[in-house]
Amino acid sequence: MYAYDLLAILASLTLLSYASLEDIKKREISDRVWLVLLIFGALVRAMDIMANPTLDHAFDLFVSMAIPIGLFLLMYYLGLLFGGADAKAFICLSLTVPKPPTSLPIINGYLLPIYVLSIFNNAILLSLTTIPLNLAYNMSWLLKGHHLYDGLEAESATKKAVAFFTCRKVKTSIVKSSPNFTSAEELIKASDGTERRRIKLMYRLADDDGEDEVLPDAEYILAHYYVPLVVFITLGFLASILVGDLVMSLVQMIMTPFM
Repeated sequence: MYAYDLLAILASLTLLSYASLEDIKKREISDRVWLVLLIFGALVRAMDIMANPTLDHAFDLFVSMAIPIGLFLLMYYLGLLFGGADAKAFICLSLTVPKPPTSLPIINGYLLPIYVLSIFNNAILLSLTTIPLNLAYNMSWLLKGHHLYDGLEAESATKKAVAFFTCRKVKTSIVKSSPNFTSAEELIKASDGTERRRIKLMYRLADDDGEDEVLPDAEYILAHYYVPLVVFITLGFLASILVGDLVMSLVQMIMTPFM
């Protein structure tokens, strides 16, 4: 591994860890974090070009940076998966560590040629660990004799099944006051003026909060438990260093018996 590759990894992990702590505490990350990482990434890539000043190498780096940056910008503007800070994290990593160093992962594993896509795979897979937590919480809620879908009886069985794994019942007052939760219910007003509650499975955390959302008049509602994706990006980056691309490893394990 070249010295500049090691510096890029250490700087990225340090700044991502700092951003994760800031997001957990404040639900806000200063743009200065991403600016520092972008500047550092540009310097590292300049060192990379100086170490290997060939047109093929420069073109390879350009493709490895341009593809994920374009992909993450598109996903952000389409409102898919993450908010502004998460998109900025992936874009910065696309510049800072576009290609996996030859000595990674440390333990036997596989990394995609466009390194940040493996980090993305790991982050998304690790973020799914909230599902068994929701499942355990909802099972406990039902075992105590409570109703999980009160006020939502008209919703389809499919939406209820998805909500069982992705949401949990929380006090409405907590949803209003805590940055850890966002409502999984919304009020829909019919043409005759009547209102009904509806399960909201998809959500996106806006960079700038607008007016407070109108929540159902109930003591408990379904809510999404929110763990900042930057935390999982940091963990996914660390996992890529140690064991590689977790998703590709799972695919390989599943496909090996059939090959």
